[in-house]
Amino acid sequence: ATFHDDSPTCDSTTGPQNLDERLTSEYALAGLNEGFADFIAFSALGTTNVLGSYEFTGDDRSLTRSAFDFRGIGSECVSFYCLGTLFARSLYDAYVSLGNDPDDEDARGAFSREIVMALAATQETMAARDELPPADPAASECDLRLEISSSYDAQVTAAFLAAFLDNLTGEIQAQVCDAAASNFGSAFPANAGVCP
Repeated sequence: ATFHDDSPTCDSTTGPQNLDERLTSEYALAGLNEGFADFIAFSALGTTNVLGSYEFTGDDRSLTRSAFDFRGIGSECVSFYCLGTLFARSLYDAYVSLGNDPDDEDARGAFSREIVMALAATQETMAARDELPPADPAASECDLRLEISSSYDAQVTAAFLAAFLDNLTGEIQAQVCDAAASNFGSAFPANAGVCP
């Protein structure tokens, strides 16, 4: 998971009592977690598919062949995994843009350590930035939606990306920012002031 190891329990009768509980019920964060898992698999193994290559079998989940952006979720790609693909593809694109070879195990490891360190501080940064929209009805009732809510999930994704990018520095931040802007399109926090 992108956030804390101890999974909080969210009681639907009282709703989320803190940010930990709320984030476990967010569709966008569920997808971003899946993308993080795909990227970590690529970082460790050179593939997101232990039976294949980093080009994954389905075009909608491929780090190299998928072409949809946030607006395409629901029509070109279905489920929260699509948000994850956008996140993983952004990290992969930034990795390659930095001149790294997808087959270079040491470079993958060094890059992923930077990403993991930034992610480790992202929840705290999200809390400090306080840019999440008010919880939608599903998150308010500790229920993970099964379909995207374009406007709401764009806001949640933007709050996450702004906080995450805030924790990166230098050329890695610049490349991840450019890749995220390209991959997420309308969900990218263009006015968040985190890009160099």
